[in-house]
Amino acid sequence: MEWFVELRGRHGMAVVVRGAGARDQLVAALERNEVAVLVCDRDLGRRGVGVDFFGERTTLPSGPAWLARTCDAPLIPVAIYHVGGGRHRGVALAPIPVQHTDDERDDVAVTTQRLAGALEVLVGAAPEQWHLMVPNWPSDTGASPGDAVPSDPPGLQR
Repeated sequence: MEWFVELRGRHGMAVVVRGAGARDQLVAALERNEVAVLVCDRDLGRRGVGVDFFGERTTLPSGPAWLARTCDAPLIPVAIYHVGGGRHRGVALAPIPVQHTDDERDDVAVTTQRLAGALEVLVGAAPEQWHLMVPNWPSDTGASPGDAVPSDPPGLQR
């Protein structure tokens, strides 16, 4: 991980490593009007928000929706595609509407489902370029689609 942080740092990027203090660092960056880029197409900890994603129930991380809601920041889905010849093309969709009501948990769930829909568009444009190194859906592990997939985050961190 050290080499990754160093390499990105040479290009002016600050890498926030997942773990204690990461949320506060991201909030501070957004409050300074900096851009925060999050990998959000899979929930490795399986503690995220239950969503419908490509026709099956799974989870996605709650962090992007929570940060957008908390910091009143735009949530912009982006993908980078390899186009050949050592070239790449970046695509950004329109900002996802971030729900703001008195129910933070529901707001995060609704916004995360909207993010799942945007990810379906981005992944669907070139599914052969989306690489999963771990199971993403319950059916990937032989479980039934309703097994152990929460409908909302069990302990939304603030």
